[in-house]
Amino acid sequence: MTAPAMAPAFTLEHIVGHPVSLGDYQGRAVVVLFAGRDSGEQARQISRTLRGRYSTEALPIISVLDLSRLPRMMRGVARGRIQSGYREIVREATATLQQHGQPIPIDPSQMVIMLPDWDGAVTASYGLRGVDKQAVAVAIDGEGSIRGYGTGARGGQQILDIFG
Repeated sequence: MTAPAMAPAFTLEHIVGHPVSLGDYQGRAVVVLFAGRDSGEQARQISRTLRGRYSTEALPIISVLDLSRLPRMMRGVARGRIQSGYREIVREATATLQQHGQPIPIDPSQMVIMLPDWDGAVTASYGLRGVDKQAVAVAIDGEGSIRGYGTGARGGQQILDIFG
């Protein structure tokens, strides 16, 4: 039996402006959720499914937005739209936590982790293609090994099946 592949390390800038590394979550299971322009709704569905069972502390979701197909001259406009979407997702996540009587983190950037991958290097390092059309969730265990994948609208349930 072969050992699971190690998840490629990465550091990207959070949409609110601070660096986030996979290594920041060493020793914890995480999901790295890759999405692009046309797979945003799938990514939100995956997140909602996972949040139905796991809190942000129990299973962080690190969203990596593959923007490699976006022309460089459009990055400023895209950044503004992503920041606006980020604020809306934070409002939604806060309301969900309040509904379930769960504590709301002081720093929303710890609750919603949104990392633009402007050149697609992180997405490519995971061997992924087409995440702009179909979101892909990667389950990573506390040792940094890839345990499996979830794709598209059923991706959240596929990840739940991996983590149990």
